[in-house]
This record gives sequence, C-alpha cells and structure tokens, in this order.
Amino acid sequence: MQHPVVLSLSAFIDSTLFHPLGFMWFLPALFIIFIMIFPWWKLIKKSTFGKKGILINILLAMVIVTFIYEWLPNVTFMQISSSLYYIRYFLVGILYCEFKPVVDSFFYKFKYIIIPVFFLMSVLLLSEGMAAALSGIIFSLGLALILSNRCKDQIVQLSIYCYTVFLLSYFPQMLIRGPIAHRFSDVNQYWFSVLSFLLGLFVPILIAVGYTKLRCKYKILDRLGFLIGL
Repeated sequence: MQHPVVLSLSAFIDSTLFHPLGFMWFLPALFIIFIMIFPWWKLIKKSTFGKKGILINILLAMVIVTFIYEWLPNVTFMQISSSLYYIRYFLVGILYCEFKPVVDSFFYKFKYIIIPVFFLMSVLLLSEGMAAALSGIIFSLGLALILSNRCKDQIVQLSIYCYTVFLLSYFPQMLIRGPIAHRFSDVNQYWFSVLSFLLGLFVPILIAVGYTKLRCKYKILDRLGFLIGL
C-alpha cells in the first residue's frame, strides 16, 4: 500500500537501483559498504601498522567518510548516501571487534557507571541521531556483558538463532503491526508493540528449533537451513 508495485522493466530497474521497495534499502546499502570496506580492511590488516596504527586508520576513515557524507549531495543510486551514513557504525563495529578484550574489560569494570549514564544519554540525545544511537549501543553492550555472565547455558545457546530471528521476525511483527493493529484500532497500541516484539523473537526461534530437530531425522532438509539463517 505504501509502495505500489508496477510490473514493468522500468519499475524493476528503478526499485533495484534507485528506490528499493519498502524497507529493503539496507540490502544495496550493505552491498556498497562491503565493496568499500573489505578491500581497505584487507590492506590495513596486511600492513605493519600494529594496533595503534589500526586505531588511527579507523578513526581517520570515520572522519573522511563523515566529511564526504556531509559534502556529497543525496545519491539514491544503490543507496550510496545511506551507505556513507551507516558505514560509520560499521567502522565502530570493526573497532570494537579489533579491541574487544580491552573494551569488554573496561566496560565490565565500570558497568555501574556506563549503563545508567549512557542509557540516560540515549534518551536525552534522542534528537541528535547518531549520538543517541552510539550511546544506546554502548548501554546495550554494557548490559549484555552483565547478562552474559549471569544467564544460564540454555539461554546463551539461543544465540545461534540470532540470524534466524533477524530474517524471520519481520513477518510475525508486521502481522501484528499491520492488519491486526488496524483491525483493533481502539486497543492501546503499546500492547501490540509488546506482542509484536514477543512474536518477532519467539516465532523464529520455534521455527529454528523445529527445523533443527527435523534436520536430524531427514537429511534431505539439510540445505534448507540456509533459507532461515542456519
């Protein structure tokens, strides 16, 4: 309804290269990010910069990308502008992975300061976009480090289904937020948000657990796991 589809060659080219349907903009954006990042990262890793050199290169790349994003006009082709905006998060992720033991140790040591401070910052800076997002990421990381040490093994084992949840959560969530929420418009929408979250989490996990059990019995299903992130 929001993005009507016209079955024509021109519409196909436009939706593939310029204006992706619905929320599918992230697919070409990720494609462009991978093309830009991986050759550069392989070059960095093969060099003899050391840890300090890698840190400087990542920070310098973030500054350059930010400058290009601010200077360049909006480019819809293959979501290049979106790629330049979100590539900074990608670089932060690389930075974290490269210095994970040090960062985790620091975060865990000061967790009772980091968690409330950055949660508050993520709320107060909500209108600032990236600053709020990075604050929320730091808060989430600090919280995850605490939970990972306190959760039982059965809960930790659910982490293997993260990609499955990412791939399949959209469908039950949109069922709740779409036709059901519109059908019962007089019901408090926050209840639908809670239900949407729960179904988006547990329906994919149930599908993954069911598939895993069936795969053990029927080898013919082995390859189908790729479709649901397993």
